[in-house]
Amino acid sequence: MNDNEVSNVKGKVAIILLLVIALGGLGFGVVYFFLNQPETDKNVATATAANSSDNNQVSTQNNVNFSELFAELGLDNNGGETNASGVFYKDGILVASKTYCLPSDYAPGESWEARSAFESMAEDARNQGIELTAFSTYRDYATQERIYNRYVQADGQAAADRYSAKPGCSEHQTGLAFDIGGPDSSRWAETTFDGTREAVWLEQNAHKYGFIMRYPQGKEHITGYMPESWHYRYIGSQATDIYNSGLTLEEYLGI
Repeated sequence: MNDNEVSNVKGKVAIILLLVIALGGLGFGVVYFFLNQPETDKNVATATAANSSDNNQVSTQNNVNFSELFAELGLDNNGGETNASGVFYKDGILVASKTYCLPSDYAPGESWEARSAFESMAEDARNQGIELTAFSTYRDYATQERIYNRYVQADGQAAADRYSAKPGCSEHQTGLAFDIGGPDSSRWAETTFDGTREAVWLEQNAHKYGFIMRYPQGKEHITGYMPESWHYRYIGSQATDIYNSGLTLEEYLGI
């Protein structure tokens, strides 16, 4: 074997040795990885728990800020929305209550749609021997303010708040609320209207014309007002669904 051949053999041997060393190192690394895998999992679990804790803190912070964010966007936690005029709607229904009040400059007047529905209802009732009168409908903010303050002076605020809305919180300001009575005006807006032929007819039939009794018996803890058998609110096509559900508007809308 000449010198060149010897040199070639040595070179090949060196290459083989390098490959063996490299493969050996790789094998050791693989073995080391598997031997230490449980510890790695534990570290990952620890890191995951830490991240979860951080996420929970962020989530808690976000929950606190959501109400402010909803308010800034004109949204409500219950899925409703306040429009550019400051009026709250849920599922297409305008809401005016102790919780959702109206701006002082909101003055739509009496709803022509509600008036038309009432006239149709009154005509059908008349054909059945029932006389209905809408004795109080639209009131603007200033009028409600005078009425409320008069009741507060007479009975005190706690008592007045059970039967009279603060200015801005009255359904009458929407133009969709109709106080309805019979021919005897002495019973208008009085509990003596309860149980009259007119009151019974309204309770059973008003929903067919788009009206619901807004403050029924046994629901004061929900509506915030004592029962009013004369106070009807025009809703429209959803009135019969609400009537059949046996729920107040608050319960029906989930607000």
